[in-house]
Amino acid sequence: MFKDSGLLEMLKTDYEDLHGMGMEALMQFFDEYLAGELAR
Repeated sequence: MFKDSGLLEMLKTDYEDLHGMGMEALMQFFDEYLAGELAR
């Protein structure tokens, strides 16, 4: 699912921005990102 949605690629390209997020914020971001991808 992560690969198909593009999330893995985003983790590679946006690592610096995402690295500074707390664990809870990061998990929420992933949930919202995947929910948006699944809704398309």
